[in-house]
Amino acid sequence: MTPFTWQLAGFPVHIHQSWILAGALMMWGLSTQYFPQAYPGAAPWTLWTAGTTATILIFFSLLFHELAHALVTRWCGGSVGNITLHLLGGWTSLDQELTHPRHEIRVALAGPLCSLVLAAGFWGADTNPVAAYLTRINALVGGLNLLPLIPLDGGRLLRAIIWTRVTSYAQATLLTARWSQAVSLVFILYGITGFLTLQHTGWYLLGGLIVFVLASHTKRQVQHSHLLHGTVEPWMIPSSHVITLRPTDTIQTLHHVYVQYGYHWLLVCEENHIVGFVNAYPDFNFQSHPPEATIKHKMESLSPVLKVSPQMPLASAFDQCVMLNAPCLFVWEGDQWCGILTRATLNRLRTQAARPVTPTWNDWLFTHRWRRRVHGTDLRKLH
Repeated sequence: MTPFTWQLAGFPVHIHQSWILAGALMMWGLSTQYFPQAYPGAAPWTLWTAGTTATILIFFSLLFHELAHALVTRWCGGSVGNITLHLLGGWTSLDQELTHPRHEIRVALAGPLCSLVLAAGFWGADTNPVAAYLTRINALVGGLNLLPLIPLDGGRLLRAIIWTRVTSYAQATLLTARWSQAVSLVFILYGITGFLTLQHTGWYLLGGLIVFVLASHTKRQVQHSHLLHGTVEPWMIPSSHVITLRPTDTIQTLHHVYVQYGYHWLLVCEENHIVGFVNAYPDFNFQSHPPEATIKHKMESLSPVLKVSPQMPLASAFDQCVMLNAPCLFVWEGDQWCGILTRATLNRLRTQAARPVTPTWNDWLFTHRWRRRVHGTDLRKLH
């Protein structure tokens, strides 16, 4: 636990150091630039009080925005990792994505609606300059987040709408990321043009760059998923080749297996029956537990959403891995456990499927240059 972490409504809340810097700069700007115009002739302590109050209320406005996302996620049956406030605003991290577009729409709308409700509440007291400023900020946060661009809430809303049409989460994510990249390039070009003509378009340039980078990262995560063909069965690791643990195994054993094989999720068996699995992600703090302690208290029940059939299409299995943020899926046929399908296998298959089967222009160009260099050489000069 860091000094900037606490619990709110059952959710871990992290305050990144960048938000501390942003809050300090905001407080200074409001106290020395904005409120002197709103309170002409006011004493310095009045201006700094107004700036400090506005900064604190902006902090809680952003926190309530993210808390709305988290509460609706919990209501829809999802799992929230943490809420983080940083330089660019806030972020609600999900342990796994929602499995239905209807839930995705509800969660995406929760934050902007919360901000707009706060804006309406402050608007009732807009005769006060602090309240008037908070009205504009919350309305701006709610409005900007509805832009249909990744990683904004509007981008999640657009993805959910596309998801209802294409029935593939990965394909909907890919289409939304491509759209976000295209729009961000327009923002970047507008920002560069304004910069060259001495206009104030720096925010367009910065926003476009942020959206382009994040949309590109999202696109890479799911790119080529539509090229996955076939079923799970030929690509799964048979159960006879999978390492399992027992409830009586120790934390030290789990640590050794994780270090040696790199497995994140390990099945726990008792008398040849699956009783759950243990999670050994890289952030698992092995040092905080006695080495002789058993893994029984770390064991989790095996959720049905982690189970797939051997006949499931690979594209659907990849969708499930992405939505659940799962390193592997467990393959079951009826009541019989058959093996596991790892996300690493699916990623390798995607990469393999995306390789061109015919030479590209780049290949032709280099081959042509090489042949010209060889055949154009006067061999008589070599003697």
